[in-house]
Order: sequence, then structure tokens, then C-alpha cells
Amino acid sequence: MSKPEFVHLHVHSEYSLLDGANRISDLVSSCVADDQPAIALTDHGNMFGAVELYQKCRAGGIKPIIGCEVYIAQEGRLKPHHKERNPYSHLTLLARNTAGYKNLLKLASISYVEGYHFRPRVDKEILAEHSEGISCLSGCLSGEINQLFLKDKADRAAEVAAELADVFGPEHFWLELQRNGMEIQDRANEALVDLARKTGLPLVGTNDIHYLRHEDCATQDVLLCINTGAKRADEKRFKMDTDTLFFRNREEMGHIFRDLPEALKATLDVQDQVDLELEFGQYHLPVFTSDTGESPDELFDRLCDEGIRRLYGSETEQAFERLAYEKGIIREMGFVSYFLIV
Repeated sequence: MSKPEFVHLHVHSEYSLLDGANRISDLVSSCVADDQPAIALTDHGNMFGAVELYQKCRAGGIKPIIGCEVYIAQEGRLKPHHKERNPYSHLTLLARNTAGYKNLLKLASISYVEGYHFRPRVDKEILAEHSEGISCLSGCLSGEINQLFLKDKADRAAEVAAELADVFGPEHFWLELQRNGMEIQDRANEALVDLARKTGLPLVGTNDIHYLRHEDCATQDVLLCINTGAKRADEKRFKMDTDTLFFRNREEMGHIFRDLPEALKATLDVQDQVDLELEFGQYHLPVFTSDTGESPDELFDRLCDEGIRRLYGSETEQAFERLAYEKGIIREMGFVSYFLIV
């Protein structure tokens, strides 16, 4: 069996809380063992593992691809979630460069601060505002395009694909195929392949990794039970309808995509677009902008002087000396704006 070059682009770690059962160090080790050149991290709605992935991949000689599987609120992030009136879908986003990394951070923050309702949600409006530097895969079975296909709304699915290709750029958008053995996934895949043939949009193969080995499926199932407050014996509880969401090696991926080798080759195209360097060991502090037009230093001096006279009067020489010392330390550390903000 051949071992095609391939990169996993849809991966969940333990930071997909009570859903993912992968440690990042184990994922990186698996990449090294299988001679895979890179790996993405696309945890649900967050980027908690981004820096850990970056550092451990670099230490292991693997290219890190920082991403996020975001939740898209159909009728807007500011409206409450509702299964019919404002459902959410999944979308796979990957940072290509520094601009994309910063935009992913913004989207993740906005999803919690503005869009949180059951899940940290964004919407297409805010996606369009922060799309620079981001590559997009159409998503898993819970992605909007797949869900439309399963509802026999192929025309609308094609429209959504065109919209996403326009937002992120046609050279940065792929139709995401997964081969997990589920019948409804097979139906969605057929529609995706047909859409690619009609539109020229490229296909890319992923595996939606939630655990490391096939036998770890049971461990992930326990996590889901804790997540949903259910017992494993409950037949009606939420669970995955497949046991294939593990770290498949190149040979296994080559086998399940043997009829569509171009979908695996496309993972290398996605990887080749990524050029992200993160800096460590430096402070990145914001600059405070005053409504009065004063510089941060001028405002800092004025507020400190007003405060010390209010609290100590004008005759306390010891207090003024201590203030001068403290201000000198704050300035030396570059923390003037930080103090004004806090």
C-alpha cells in the first residue's frame, strides 16, 4: 500500500474540552513517527492550544498550522441560539500568516465576549471583517454546506460555497471531505464531489481527529458522557456514530482516499500557504489613548499628582519621594499605558 504525502488539517486536542482526547505532544510524536511534515490544530471555538502546538511542533521539526473550528450563528452572533430560528454550524479556519493568526484570535475573543450562548459563536458578518490571512475548509458533517446537502438544498449549498470562496478568496477555500464510514457522510461526500466538478472548487481530505488510536474511541465516549451528563448505558444519549476519528497514518489515509488522491494532495497545498512566525520573549503592550489629547506620560503624571495631593496633602515629602520612585520603576518597565488602562 502506498504512503501518499499528507497533512492532517482537522484535529482536536484536549482543549476541545470534554470532547477531544488528544495531548498535543502525542499528536506531534505521531506526525514524526509517520513522516508527516505538518499538523493543524482546530479545537472547537477556541485557540487555547495554539502556542503549545507551535512550540512543540517546532521542537519536533514539524510545521505547526494554527486553526480553529468555529461555530457560525446562522442569524447572527448577537441573537440567542435556537435550534430552528438561529442554529449554528461548524467551519474550519486555518491561519496562513501573522495577519491570519491575529484575526483568528479576534474571532475567538469575539465569539466568547459577544456571541456566547451555549457555544462561543461568530457569524458571517464578523468573518468577513476578519478574513485576511485565513484559509477556510467547508467543515465537517455539521458544516452548513453538508447540512444543506442532507436537506436536499443543493442549490443553496452551492451559493454558500461561493460566498465563502468570495470571503476568503477562491485560492484559500476548499470543500472538505471526510471518510468516517457514516452513511450520511457518504451522501454529503457525493454532493461535495459533484459540486467540485461543477464549480472547480478544490476538494481536501481530512479525518476530524478526536483521539489518538482506534482503541481510544471508548475514552472519548466517556468524555462525551461527562460533557452531556449522561450514562454510557443510555441508548438515547449523544454519541459519535463512528469509531474512526483517530490519527490515521499516511497509509490509512491513502487507502480511504484511493479514489480521490487529489484530495490528499490538496492538504499539501494548504500547508504550503502557511508561513507563520510567532515571537516570544518580548512584551507586546497596548498604548493608552487619552480623550484629553494628553500623551500617556502626561496623563499618568497628572493623575498621580492629583491623587497624592488628595490623599496626602501637599506637605508630605516622604510620600512625594516614594511616588517619584514608583513612577520611575513603572516608566522603566514600560508599563505607563498598562497602569492607565487597568
